[in-house]
Amino acid sequence: MDKEDLQRNTKREYWKEHLQQYEASGISKAAYCREHNLNYHQFSFWYRKFHDDEHKSSPFVALAHTGTNTITTGREYPVAIDIGGITVHVNEGISRDTLKMVITVLQEAVCR
Repeated sequence: MDKEDLQRNTKREYWKEHLQQYEASGISKAAYCREHNLNYHQFSFWYRKFHDDEHKSSPFVALAHTGTNTITTGREYPVAIDIGGITVHVNEGISRDTLKMVITVLQEAVCR
């Protein structure tokens, strides 16, 4: 690890610790920054960065099979949905709500 990587990791850990303390504090960002003599804009930058990183980890959500609104067709995956180069194969009879959720997640993943 070179010097720049070490500095980057140290800075990241510094802000990560402050953000954890802030979230446990129950006070506003501005109040936390005042109490700890932190620059509010830097604090907000790191807050967004950590929250964006958490959400970028996987744009997909697990879907639970409810067993409702399904039809056994005897054919495996007769429907294919392709959005932005991502293809999902689904059985006929998938519920409308589940299909809408799958398409929404795919669109969000492609737009990132």
